[in-house]
Amino acid sequence: MGFLHQLHLLLWKNVSLKRRGPWVLAFEIFIPLVLFFILLGLREKKPAIPVKEAFYSAAPLTSAGIIPIMQSLCPDGQRDEFGFLQYKNSTVTQLLERLREVVEQNRLFTSDRPGLGQDLENLQQHLEGLSSTPLPPDYNFTRSPGLTGSRDSPLKRPVSQ
Repeated sequence: MGFLHQLHLLLWKNVSLKRRGPWVLAFEIFIPLVLFFILLGLREKKPAIPVKEAFYSAAPLTSAGIIPIMQSLCPDGQRDEFGFLQYKNSTVTQLLERLREVVEQNRLFTSDRPGLGQDLENLQQHLEGLSSTPLPPDYNFTRSPGLTGSRDSPLKRPVSQ
């Protein structure tokens, strides 16, 4: 079915529905027009007041955590190039500086150190090695050390048909 044919059928259905309810059609047209003219009259009666542009300083969002929000309430911060407050003797700043020193001294994120990709590959090989060794056929799950149960344990109950 082509697009124009579908459009024709949809418009025909809409017109036939509008013919069945003339009062609904009148209200669908009349109410938005009345509201429009009310707003137009209010606008003419009281014109808009021009407002100068305003600049707001950057502030941390609530998702940044409690420490940046608490720091934003302190008056002695200096704004950086992005407009955020920075504090010289802040414990957060000291912590970040110390982390940077540790990372640089121990070369934690260098290319010669095996990274997360290598660790994931080793873990995958270990798991494949575990899954490739099958359990012996006489292995009894109910006697394994991790599964203990009472007499009414579902592990020992026969399955009813």
